[in-house]
Amino acid sequence: MTSANDSQTGAAEADFRRIPFAAVAALSLALLLLAGVGEAYQTYTGFIRDKLNAQGEVLQQPLNHFLQAGLSLDQFPGYPTLLNPLLQSDSTIRHIRVLDAVGHTIFATAGESPLEEEPPLPQDLRNAPRHEGFFRHQGLYLIYLPLENKFEEAGYLELGMDRKVVAEAISSRFFRLAGLAVLATLIATGSVAVAARRRQHLFRLIQNAAFTILFLTLSAAVAFTLIEVYSQGIQGKAKALARSLQERLGAPLELGLRLDDLEGIDETLQEYQQLNPDISFIALTRGQSQIMRVGGLSDAQGKSSEAGDFEVTLPLLGDRRQEPSNLSVTVGIPKSVLHDKLWHGVKNFVALFVGVFLLSRLFLNLLMSFQKASSAESRASQGLMRIRVVHTITVFIEGLGISFLPMYLQDVLQQSGQDADSVSTIFLIFFGAYVLSLMPAGRYAERHEPRKLIQAGVALSAVGLLGLPWAEGFFGLSVLRAVGGFGQGMAFIGVQSLILQSSPQGRTVSGASIIVLGYQTGVISGAALGALLVVYTGPGIVFTIGALLGFANLAFNRWALRPADPMLPAPPPGAAFQARGVVDCLKDLDFIKTALLIGLPTKALVTGVIFFGMPLLLDRLGYDRDDIGQILMFYAAGVLISNLWAGAASEGQRSSMVLFWGAVGGGSGLLLMGAAQSPLIPAFVPQPALFIGGMVLLGLAHGLVHGPVLSHIANLSVARRVGRASLASFYRFAERLGTVAGPAMVAWLFAVNEFRAAAMGQIGVVVIAFAVLFMLLRRPAPRQQKEV
Repeated sequence: MTSANDSQTGAAEADFRRIPFAAVAALSLALLLLAGVGEAYQTYTGFIRDKLNAQGEVLQQPLNHFLQAGLSLDQFPGYPTLLNPLLQSDSTIRHIRVLDAVGHTIFATAGESPLEEEPPLPQDLRNAPRHEGFFRHQGLYLIYLPLENKFEEAGYLELGMDRKVVAEAISSRFFRLAGLAVLATLIATGSVAVAARRRQHLFRLIQNAAFTILFLTLSAAVAFTLIEVYSQGIQGKAKALARSLQERLGAPLELGLRLDDLEGIDETLQEYQQLNPDISFIALTRGQSQIMRVGGLSDAQGKSSEAGDFEVTLPLLGDRRQEPSNLSVTVGIPKSVLHDKLWHGVKNFVALFVGVFLLSRLFLNLLMSFQKASSAESRASQGLMRIRVVHTITVFIEGLGISFLPMYLQDVLQQSGQDADSVSTIFLIFFGAYVLSLMPAGRYAERHEPRKLIQAGVALSAVGLLGLPWAEGFFGLSVLRAVGGFGQGMAFIGVQSLILQSSPQGRTVSGASIIVLGYQTGVISGAALGALLVVYTGPGIVFTIGALLGFANLAFNRWALRPADPMLPAPPPGAAFQARGVVDCLKDLDFIKTALLIGLPTKALVTGVIFFGMPLLLDRLGYDRDDIGQILMFYAAGVLISNLWAGAASEGQRSSMVLFWGAVGGGSGLLLMGAAQSPLIPAFVPQPALFIGGMVLLGLAHGLVHGPVLSHIANLSVARRVGRASLASFYRFAERLGTVAGPAMVAWLFAVNEFRAAAMGQIGVVVIAFAVLFMLLRRPAPRQQKEV
């Protein structure tokens, strides 16, 4: 009877476990599919923009020649002859319009479905970012190319394409993936349910394995789907260019003219190639013989010798009343160009994959934290995991803007008519508020329950983000960033206090690694998803999403971190951190040198270089926003990697050496980034490789500092007099002085170095010098008395 009851209990428990696993798996895969769809829309739309640009430039040049001859757009006689061939060669183009400078239509031609209402000229056309002139209007993609006379812009050439072209190319493929995701989730959930019934001692291992295989399988399917979509978009541009040229050359032939009767064909082909630098060659052939060629090389028989080219060959029909012309035009595009553009799209998804995977693993660990624990140690680990979730989401919402926040603040200041250079002051205010919150928050955590401190911090952080889309001017931005800084500091101290209360003496590195892992996971995921969202939705929507996630995090905090949890004991009476404690710290050489030579420079690098300096420098050098976010992610990835073994390497007396090598490595990474614009670097070394290598090295080095430094501080002799939690709070306050000074220091160095990467190398030299001084300033060991 007992056995039957146990069997029924195990079956019921298996059925219960099936539900949360399926929910976590479905949420993770849905997030992965959304990331894939978003990246596909973003990149494929870029291909559409490039294609419309290339096609429009073919029409733009003769109109500009006409205007520069002193005539006006309404005097141009050949609009149908010029525009209709392109419209006929590409069925995806909805319409073509020629507009004057104020947006009045001079000539328009439409495809099979004419426009019901002509789109108005965009108000911010003249200030279009990077002069792209690419806009969305209702169901259309619109591109505007300026038409210029000798003195000014006289009008615009507008090309419109249905947005459903992109939707149709993407939706059908990802709909199949959604079905695959549902099927795979059902199979994985069934496996977990069977494991819960028959292999309860291996349940966690099987659950982890099932989730990982499920996620990686769908990720591979998404990656292959993106490659297929991107290949179609890239090759579509080449085919569109060839069709456009086919219509342009075939039009006179269809009127009965012969190729020999036409003049200036070679000049036309050369202009076409100059307008489209991706084209390697254009060739006209009759039968098997090549009769005209622009660009590239040809062999003795006149055939193409470019094995590395993607070629599109289309026939020139000629006059239907005569024999077929047997003519064709071939357009070649190097496969290296196609591969480069394909890689650009795929690497964006790889960055998204890493961010989504880290969040998904966090969801899975959260699920496991609510499963039945077998011991008190397991229950404590589960409680720490819930804290890590709260901490990660708090950092995540702030990390959403890491790749674009400095530029966004500059834009708001410029729109308000204020000095854009004061953006460094706004960063100083944010981190200053962060620092000012640490000491009061640490003292509160000593006397009260830290859970309330975390809740207040999370709420303030969300409020600070929620107001950013509507903030105007320096004052409004400063107030909101100060609120966000207070919130982030309070939440951090609350998390740190809970972890210190739960970590036994001598194992503070394990607790500190939770803070580091949660922080870097939030930064990586936030940077990846924020860089995707900002391109597609704009900064305001990203900030709003972050605020809503913050309020959801607050609700989770109140529900999951209950006072009754075993890992939340009542705060110990410990020593109150008063003026006497501050004096004790300031008299301790080990504390002073660690704070001033290791902690303070490290935090200055995080805020000054990672959050402030590098995004501005990379933007000034012409890097795209998504590329900036991905380069910054390498720093967080380096921290995560080195943090995996930094804890074991830094226990006990070895912590000083670990901190030393962490500082030296950080300085070396800065030297590498500082060399990115140096004339001494060989030309074959790509600049992005130096930035990425420097970021990885800086991250690996800081992984040796962020976690181990808390263990180093907690094990100092002064900790026994002032209390570990209070000492940690005071140390965090001291090192955060570097957090405040970092943006101002980097802004000054950028001004001195005329905004060049050399500023990073100069900082690296100082950091390495501090590391050497840290090792030289050693307190002499006490003398041992000789036994008599």
